[in-house]
Parts: sequence; C-alpha cells; structure tokens
Amino acid sequence: MMIVSFILLVAVFSFFSLSTIALLQRKEYRLDRLWVYLTESFEWNDFFFRRPVWTLKTVLIFTLTLIMLLTTGLGFAGVITLMFFLASLGLVFFLVLMQILIKRATILLASHKLKHAHLLVIGVTGSFGKTGTKEMIATLLSEKFNVFKTPQHVNTDYGIARVILSDLLSEHEVFVVEMGAYHVGEIASICRMVRPKIGVLTGINEQHLALFGSIENTMKAKGELVDALLPGGVVFFNEDDERVARIAERFTGKKFVFSGKKGNQAAAIAVARHFGLSDAEMTHGLEKLPKDSIPFKKGFNGATFLDDSYSSNPTGFSFALDILAEQKGRKIIVTSGIIELGSSRERVHRELGEKIKSIGALLIVTNSSFADLFGVDRWCQSTDDEKILAFLSKQLTKEDTVLVEGRISAYLMKGLGL
Repeated sequence: MMIVSFILLVAVFSFFSLSTIALLQRKEYRLDRLWVYLTESFEWNDFFFRRPVWTLKTVLIFTLTLIMLLTTGLGFAGVITLMFFLASLGLVFFLVLMQILIKRATILLASHKLKHAHLLVIGVTGSFGKTGTKEMIATLLSEKFNVFKTPQHVNTDYGIARVILSDLLSEHEVFVVEMGAYHVGEIASICRMVRPKIGVLTGINEQHLALFGSIENTMKAKGELVDALLPGGVVFFNEDDERVARIAERFTGKKFVFSGKKGNQAAAIAVARHFGLSDAEMTHGLEKLPKDSIPFKKGFNGATFLDDSYSSNPTGFSFALDILAEQKGRKIIVTSGIIELGSSRERVHRELGEKIKSIGALLIVTNSSFADLFGVDRWCQSTDDEKILAFLSKQLTKEDTVLVEGRISAYLMKGLGL
C-alpha cells in the first residue's frame, strides 16, 4: 500500500513539475513576467494542461526535482538529503552562470560576424505590428536584394544572435531585424550588436505596461532604436501614432511617414520606395504579401475563424474587431484577455468592451481573471475549456464568424479545429 501511495505521489509531483516547468518556459524564465502572470491572470486549467518543450535545461530541472523527491520519499533523509540539496543548488548556480556566459559569448560572436559583413540593417520595433511589418519589408526588398531576416517571433538579443551565427551568409545584403523588449535597455542591447542604419516605428500602446512600469518607459525603450541609428540613418514612423511621432521629433536625420491606419503594408511600401524598387518589382512583391492581415480559417462546426491567437495587445484587438465587424452573420469573440497591462488593465478592457457592444458581437472569455473586465454580458458563462466547447458545439453554425483573440489553451485551439 505504501509503495502504491509513493508511486501515486511521484506521478502527481511529476505532473505538477512538468506544468511548472512549462510555465517557466512560456515566461522565458523571467521572474518579472512570471510574477505578473501569477498575480494577474493565473488559471489552473491553463496551468495544468501545458507541457514543456524538452531542452537540456528543462530535462535537468525536471530530473533534479524528481531525484529530490525520490531521495526524500525513500527515506534518505538527514545528511544525504542535505548533501544532495546543496549539490543541486551548486549545479543550478553553475548552470545559470554558464547560461549567462554562453549568452554573452553568443552576442559577442554575432556582433563580430556582423562587423565583417557588408549589410544594411533595418530595425523594426513598436508595441504591435513588429512581426507583420518585418515580414512585409523583407518580402518587398527581396525583389531587389538578397535579404536576411529574423524568424517569425525571434526578437531578443540572444535569439537574434543565435540566428546570425547559424544562418547569416556572406551573400546577404540587407538584414531586417525585429526588436522586442520588456524593459528599458533591451532594444539598446540589440542595437549595439546589429548596428542599424534604418529604423521603423510601428506604434506604441499599453502592451507589457506591467513590465515597463509606465507608458513613458515604453516610449523610452522603443526610442532606443532611433537613438542608436548609424550616421546617415533614416527613420520611418507611423504618423497616426502620437507617441511614435514624439519619438521621431528628436531625430535630426531623414524621416519618412506612413499611415498605420493602412496596416503593416504601408510601412513596408514606404521602406521599399526608399530603396528604389521599380514599379515592376513593387507590383510583383505586393502580389506575394498576404491578402488578409489576420488569417481566415474554417473550423469547428464549419464556422469561419479569424485566428489572432498568437498574442494580443490593445491596438491589435481593436483592429481585429474592425475586421470582425465587416463580416456577415453572427459575430463571436473567444478571448483570454490581454495580459501585462498593469494599471491600464481595467480601462483598456472596458474600452474594448464598448467596441464589442457597438458591433453586436457575442463574447466568450476563457480566463476568469478577465471575465468581468469587458463590462459585456458573456454569451457563455463558463471559463472552463470543456464547457466552452460543449456550448459552442450546440451553438456554432457555418454562417458564424469567430474571432480568436490572444492565447487560449492548446486544448481549446485543437477543439476549435485551429
């Protein structure tokens, strides 16, 4: 009986450990992001149904925690357990130190490689639209140049450095870099490595405000790209965004504007024109750009889904609602809410709720921490994934359009056919 109980304990502990490791991995092992998640939007359902991507780090963390349980549970108490605990702490410290050293070495090597490459570097930053703008700029410029770009959502100094070391070739002529940040100084760190000559500012809003601390800090962080441009640098900025315009004011070099109201494509076209693409090259490049900024997919019960599930921010959510408003039939929103908004959390969700009401959309919220923030009567009162799927299986028809906004659980995504 004791053996069965111990095996059950190990199984439960392993399940909990894997969920914890997956959470740490999702938050990039950053204590600031972990703290905001635990205090703002923690959900047991979301926590338990996640599993980590296996890497050397996750394997070591899981193995150490399991060994600790086994040595304690099998009665190896006292000195042996204490020795193992101290050894584990020493190993963890060693691993953290090695990770710091490896990260710094990788960034230094990448910076050295770029110094010997004849590249024109374009940096793209903002609270929203970074990835789409970067992809479109790279697509258009590829009509005339050999373009290298950061992969889909790689936008940290270490991630960019690894890509440079593994994929940058001598024949590349232009490097389009997406630059992300959670704190002041992080974009400056990227710029020291890649040395951009052209900067693109997409827009600034309350995204990650809980981490930046204030909108002024967000502006300061995004403005680091402008401050770091090489002599003769050029700035392209969204003229419809007052905060971005204020950052651009202090730049004394060449400046070009684009309209953010026209989407990411406007920024890409402005940059392409600056690089002298011919009409034929521009036309051919534009044909390659996605027709829809948010992909439409057929899913559960034959309904049409707008998949904006990678992440969410106030501007992106509002833009997605504009697209939803144009669709025929019933309009439905499935969202987990917007995380890391700090003091603007209630105001932003309330404003989005007013817009949801104005387009007559039906709302389903998957995270109980955000359930009442929109100020909108919810179509499905439950935030449980299984109950939401059961509800939608009875309600959805092929005439409905569903906006999936922000990250929802993998279980719910799979159930919706996405």
